[in-house]
Amino acid sequence: MYCRKCGKAIEGDSEFCRYCGAKVDSEIPVSNSSLEDEFSDVNKQYSENQSFDKGTFIAVKMQPLMKWYKALVRFFIPAALILRPIESFGNLQLNISQYYGTWGDYFTHPIDGIPNTLNIALWLFGMFLLLFAYIGIKKFTENGYKLIVAFFIFNAIYPIASALIYIPSYTKAGLDFDYGPTVTQFIINSIVSIPNLIYFKKRRFLFSEERVLNI
Repeated sequence: MYCRKCGKAIEGDSEFCRYCGAKVDSEIPVSNSSLEDEFSDVNKQYSENQSFDKGTFIAVKMQPLMKWYKALVRFFIPAALILRPIESFGNLQLNISQYYGTWGDYFTHPIDGIPNTLNIALWLFGMFLLLFAYIGIKKFTENGYKLIVAFFIFNAIYPIASALIYIPSYTKAGLDFDYGPTVTQFIINSIVSIPNLIYFKKRRFLFSEERVLNI
């Protein structure tokens, strides 16, 4: 079958075009290569600096791989949305039982009760950001692209933001703040976030209203 968006031949069981990212429900089988010829003509016009209608797609020699996108959408993001809350709740419960005693003491502790509350609010913001980004990128929306980029930026700087919440309270109480875990987590999160930011930046056109198609 051929993709009705870019005219390239694709596998019959494809969920979306591996060249332009169009969904299967926007694809129809054709018996000839007329679509591909049509987009070849568009590419020729573009290369010769000829003008064409506003709704015409521009064909360029760009074929981004979508395997990592599929892995994120099908496995990694859903797993994060399910496992992160479970892991964080378990770690928080252990921390409370060892150092605070009760949940009430965790939120009302004279030194870090307010920072604890703010940190949980910051964490919840990150999870909601990831959830809405996931919904958006599944539908290839422009807002989905913006939200997933915002999430990976947030994910990288979260350890620093979290530390900045606690440092004033620790300083006021005359306590030393341990920067080791913050630095370690910042490095780990950056290793995860930066490649993903680069990956999505190169595929931004897939999430725009006027898609650049690949031939």
